[in-house]
Amino acid sequence: MSRLSPAALLVVGAFMVPLFIELPVVLSFVGVDLPMPVSLGMGVVTFVLVLVWSEVSQSPDAADA
Repeated sequence: MSRLSPAALLVVGAFMVPLFIELPVVLSFVGVDLPMPVSLGMGVVTFVLVLVWSEVSQSPDAADA
């Protein structure tokens, strides 16, 4: 069973979208040139990692066994 509900995954995704859209803008102030496709790709990879983590994580009941 997934550790995160579909609503929680939606909240995580909704938080990550503006974060990875604004990341190149913020990094440009310190002189780092990060293309938008790279930033969005990092966002997709991060979201997939959160999704995988939520699927493979053990439930508290299984940890006791």
